[in-house]
This record gives sequence, C-alpha cells and structure tokens, in this order.
Amino acid sequence: MSSERWKFRHVIESYLDDPERLLIAGELADAPHSAAQLAEITGLPAARVRRHLRQMREEGLIESTREETRRGTVEHYHLIIGGLWLEDEDLAELSLEQRRRQYGYILKLLLTEATRALVTQPLDRNLERIDGPVARIPIFTDEQGWDELAELHRELFERVFSARDRIAKRLEENGEEGFKVTSAILLFESGAAP
Repeated sequence: MSSERWKFRHVIESYLDDPERLLIAGELADAPHSAAQLAEITGLPAARVRRHLRQMREEGLIESTREETRRGTVEHYHLIIGGLWLEDEDLAELSLEQRRRQYGYILKLLLTEATRALVTQPLDRNLERIDGPVARIPIFTDEQGWDELAELHRELFERVFSARDRIAKRLEENGEEGFKVTSAILLFESGAAP
C-alpha cells in the first residue's frame, strides 16, 4: 500500500469518531487553507482548528503549501496529503460500522455543500448554469448489472481525477485561481424491488 493510501486510511480510522478533524480534513482535501480560513468555513474556534492542524502535521497527514504574511502574522496554508477518497482495497479493510460512518460523513458534507450552493446561498452563476447535470436514475438490476454500473462509476471517478489534475496544471500555467466545484458520484443499493 502506498504511503498516501496509508495516510488516508489513518485519517479515516482515527477521525471517524472526531467529526471536527474529519471536517477539517475534508476542507483540506479540496484546497489549501489557513487556520483562520478553516475556522471561518467550519465555524470551529480558531484555537481548536490550530490544535487539530498541529496534530495532523505531526502525524504527517497534511503539508504546508505556502506562507503569507498578514498584519504581521505568518499564515501557513495546509493541504491534506493524498486527497480524501476511498479505493476498493481501503473500503474492504473498514468495518461495516466504519463504512456506515464514512458514507454518512460524505453524504452530510455533500448535502451541506449542495444545499448551500444551490438553495440557501446560491451564486447567480449556479442558478444560470444549464450545463451542470443533476440526475437521479433508479435502476432494477441483478449482480451482473451491479458490477457493470460499479465499473462505469469507477471509470468516471478516474476521469474526474484526471480532469482535476489537467485543470490544476492549466490554472497554474495561466496564473489563475479558478473557482471551486464539487463532483458527486454515487451508486448504492436503495432497497428491495416492490
């Protein structure tokens, strides 16, 4: 197992019982943030965010990507090492209870972000977009169909990560910041046939 995968598993195993640490890890998986930014985003006290960051840095789970001086204070911007996602081999090593909590966390984070972006504090750009697909597709399947759908989702997952890397490179080359979007890929068994 790569060191990045080990570090990610350590985040999951260590922080499932600590929603604050997992919330911070989720934000640091998206983009580098300072302690002050994380306190504002999460609503946690700044001192508690700094304590979590210090411990995560000591455990080798985050890295400092840059420093900025503001009002005479040096702010460090951190990023989680290896991203925040589960591959099949990592998922297989979690207990059913750990998987339940991980899925619950991801869904809570996704629903919070989507509700904020599309309903409670929508940007005009979000409301004007007609090119951001949203779909719910109920399907009745057998095990072979499940395997086909799971493979399609894995392929899409890989393509999204590949696109993310190309976009990041292009933004860096052009000296642009860009804007944050969230891609959600879900496949789950939703109940027995009627």
